[in-house]
Amino acid sequence: MLYKGCKKSGFEAHPIASPIHKKFKKVSLLPIYFLSSSRGIRNEIPSPMYLFMSKDALISRYRGE
Repeated sequence: MLYKGCKKSGFEAHPIASPIHKKFKKVSLLPIYFLSSSRGIRNEIPSPMYLFMSKDALISRYRGE
């Protein structure tokens, strides 16, 4: 549910393939969504997604040099 700004940070968003796991993640993240949303309760709650970043992208982007 936090994937909307992930491209700027170098992450890639991929949908969750398993419908059972997707439903479980959606239900378990609902309290966080409602507490952090300034719009209140909406009809459409965003679907959770996996965020991935390659090791090379991580090192090149966030190296401490």
